[in-house]
Amino acid sequence: SRDVNVNDDDSKKRKLTELLSKEQDHGGMLGGHVRCGWSMRTGDLQAPVGYDRWSYGLRDTMGSRIHCSRREDGWGGEGFGPGDVIGFAISLIPPPAIDVLDGGPLSNPSTSPSKDKHKKRRSSSSPNTDPNTQNHIRFFKNGCPMGQITVSRGVRSGGEAFTNIQSGTYYPAVSIYMGAAAHVNFGPYFIYPPVKLPTHFGGTSAGSNGHTTKLRPVSELSPIPPHPDEALAKALKERSFPKKTPEEVVKRFRECVNVESLMRYDTYQNHLSRHLEEVRTARSERNLSTSDLNG
Repeated sequence: SRDVNVNDDDSKKRKLTELLSKEQDHGGMLGGHVRCGWSMRTGDLQAPVGYDRWSYGLRDTMGSRIHCSRREDGWGGEGFGPGDVIGFAISLIPPPAIDVLDGGPLSNPSTSPSKDKHKKRRSSSSPNTDPNTQNHIRFFKNGCPMGQITVSRGVRSGGEAFTNIQSGTYYPAVSIYMGAAAHVNFGPYFIYPPVKLPTHFGGTSAGSNGHTTKLRPVSELSPIPPHPDEALAKALKERSFPKKTPEEVVKRFRECVNVESLMRYDTYQNHLSRHLEEVRTARSERNLSTSDLNG
């Protein structure tokens, strides 16, 4: 057995609570903290983003970038705290098809002879040194890009936090510590749309290989539900009924499709309406323009 001084324990708890509160108010090391970034499914869920080779993270303290648990403070990141909006973008370039026989790129892989056993498609293993055509990750703070941005002859470039990342499927990832919290916005509208992007973004200029990129919100990965009339027309086109099918069966099928499509359509429209209002309110509080929020 062990004697416990309850009064001493309570006093220690109060002092620790006060210390944590003060540290959090001043952005100290003991307060709440956040990391955000991108992770594959194989990333360790019991560790913060950036812990292993499968994830890439940005730390709130000093804006450090972290990968494989290796931290780098001087890459051009900025620290962030309550009220800041952090954007994180990922660019994944499809690997070119290579003609194994000739060693050159296939001009039109989709039309290459399928019966030619001497030619196969594989990904290029040669190193890619063009930042415009590399897999990379970049971060933004309140719409402005982090990292080292350079401008030469009117061409803006740089700002990548991680380059030549391995290809694969990535998911937005957020890690929180000691009571921190984060609100995630997948689009299509943002409080701070990215500005001062590299020239090759948005198709304003081509990279060395004619490559252009346009940032798209993650929300585009989920197709917008069609109007119920469109959904019904598509369903009837895909589902053919035999001529002797009772009219009642066809009628019930149409009703089921209409009910489900209407539910999906209305749910999305309600979500979009709330999403627009949230973004509009947040911009108004920051004295930002809302002219593009016409939904």
